Amino acid sequence: MADFPVCLEGERLAFVTEHIAHDMLPGGVHMSRPEGVGNSWDGASIPRWAWSVMSHPLASDVRNASYWHDRICEGSETPEDRMVADAVFLMMLRRAGVSRWRRWAMWFAVRFYAVFIWRVKA
Repeated sequence: MADFPVCLEGERLAFVTEHIAHDMLPGGVHMSRPEGVGNSWDGASIPRWAWSVMSHPLASDVRNASYWHDRICEGSETPEDRMVADAVFLMMLRRAGVSRWRRWAMWFAVRFYAVFIWRVKA
């Protein structure tokens, strides 16, 4: 996993240098995104009551997956877009070595949100 040049800024991770975030998906699909100093994201969306079981939302083993999930979700316009974002999240959690039960619990949570709460942009 790429180690992003970030620092903790309140409850967010913020880039401390200009950076090109990149990763490779199966099939040779390359993801790349420039990030400027101060751009940030909130890590994995884990409710505070679940931190003792699931881990802190900014933990290093979920950082890369949460970053890409957030960035892909930002551009999501359809339920299918969200499904792709959630699948990428699950794959990247596995790649980071997150335990099976934890990654499936996290994936279930983002799918629940996408299906029952998230709304397509107007």
